[in-house]
Amino acid sequence: MDHAMALVPVLTTSKGTIGSNACNSSNACQDNTDTIGAASCDGIGSCNNNQGSISKDSCRSSNSCDRNRNKIGLGSCLGINSCEDNEGVIGNGSCNSSNACGGNKNNLGDNVCNSINAC
Repeated sequence: MDHAMALVPVLTTSKGTIGSNACNSSNACQDNTDTIGAASCDGIGSCNNNQGSISKDSCRSSNSCDRNRNKIGLGSCLGINSCEDNEGVIGNGSCNSSNACGGNKNNLGDNVCNSINAC
């Protein structure tokens, strides 16, 4: 008898495009309607109700990027609860701390807002 464990894919209610190795945690990417890049949204409960474009290697902590409505750049929103309710464009390498950029309505550049509760 083979006792090897089979990998079970995480089930989502996504209607959008999900890249490889993305959304690999419980309750991630539920009700997604846009694009989630490779290796993104792998925190528990991350990227739920996403309606914006999330780039590669972004939103990788618990509850990050929920209810996103715009573009999130490469390697951004890596802190717990970061970028929730985002409505603005977030550049690359930005909002990488806990609670950063929550409720953002502005367009943010690259490598900004990287401290707790920033922006």
